[in-house]
Amino acid sequence: MNRSKQLPDNSDSRNSSAGQTDGKPHRILLAEDNDVNRVLAQNILEFLGFAVHAVENGDLALTVALQQTFDLILMDCQMPFVDGFEATRRIRNEETSAGLTKTAIVALSGHPISEGRRDCLAAGMDDYLQKPFTIEELRDMITKWLPSPGM
Repeated sequence: MNRSKQLPDNSDSRNSSAGQTDGKPHRILLAEDNDVNRVLAQNILEFLGFAVHAVENGDLALTVALQQTFDLILMDCQMPFVDGFEATRRIRNEETSAGLTKTAIVALSGHPISEGRRDCLAAGMDDYLQKPFTIEELRDMITKWLPSPGM
């Protein structure tokens, strides 16, 4: 694993600024298998000022997450090859094995929150955003989990 440390385990670091810290855009990994949802979410995130790396399945999400540094991962739960739950478990195992602090992972799911939240948290995800979501809901969730300036 060759990425650097990110968000502290307390995950209490918040940033109220839009998409940037110290003039650099926050980096977000977006894992979404639905082409329309992925393009739409990527466009919204880029409009909000974030640097986005989008992938279409959990296997690619896992590979990219372990090779690059991100401030936040937005992970669809139901994807081909490796689903979001398994990708998250593997990312968490690698972070623990390498002694890295956690990168916040927010689940993206079409399942009602009452059904999906427990499974997402059990897999190691930090939070849950139900699809479809508004731009404001997405922005608020991202702001909740972004590292503070200077981290």
